[in-house]
Amino acid sequence: MPRRRLIPNKECKPFSTIDFDNKKYFRSTSPLRENTKPVRNNGNPFAMPRRFNTAGPCLFEDHYMLSPEERLPQVRALIDGKHFFVIHAPRQVGKTTLMRNLSRTLTAEGKYAALTTSLESFMEGGPETVMPQLLRKLSWESEYFLPAELQPPAVEKFTGDPLVVFQGYLSAWSAAIDRPLVLFLDEADSVTGPVLLSLLR
Repeated sequence: MPRRRLIPNKECKPFSTIDFDNKKYFRSTSPLRENTKPVRNNGNPFAMPRRFNTAGPCLFEDHYMLSPEERLPQVRALIDGKHFFVIHAPRQVGKTTLMRNLSRTLTAEGKYAALTTSLESFMEGGPETVMPQLLRKLSWESEYFLPAELQPPAVEKFTGDPLVVFQGYLSAWSAAIDRPLVLFLDEADSVTGPVLLSLLR
């Protein structure tokens, strides 16, 4: 039996794009791929399609979701008023999703430099151990989530009293950038005692 060869049809375009929720997706127009699901085009044609997520924080580009900020519209007024505030709610209701997406939105709008970091990994240890680790964590995360002009100062400069080094670090960071700094501390109830006091000073 002779072997068959697939001869490409030069008139058939393998992919076309569709606009879904203001995002570009690839959709196959080839008869051999007519059942292919849309794939998100964020520069990677092999990226996963958007999906529903109940296993952790949600991101607009990865998951189907409503705007988390609409659930707590008063947060903007608290930030604009330079207030400290606590978001307290049961697990898996969207606290981390709100903070992470709000950080990205505030920074993208150009009014604030906003960053979310988790304190969950600092449940044990005193200020002399936790504070240097926290400063390094903030430095790493800001390098990933914030543009170059909003980066914090070098961590190595802050080696003083661990009870006040966090305050000095944030003060130096705020002075080095041209917009107010907004910091969301996720899982803040993970820390207690002197570590918590040094964060709240």
